[in-house]
Amino acid sequence: MNIKEIIAIRSMPARAGTSIAALVLIVVVSIGALIPVQATWMLGLETLVFALVALAFAADATVRLVQDARESAAAGQRRP
Repeated sequence: MNIKEIIAIRSMPARAGTSIAALVLIVVVSIGALIPVQATWMLGLETLVFALVALAFAADATVRLVQDARESAAAGQRRP
């Protein structure tokens, strides 16, 4: 597949964004854990905030997948 085919599928960019957000979450939380004089509650707060951002990407991708499936079903198309 090339990039044009991926972008043509409505839900694919959102799914890619979700994957990237999850990877960034792992890196950011890991870097935050390496800060030596940071309070434990601060690390927890940082983790929560970045996890909510990643959750927003996942929720958006889910909504797009459901909408795409409904539109395909309404058009009588069957997804492989």
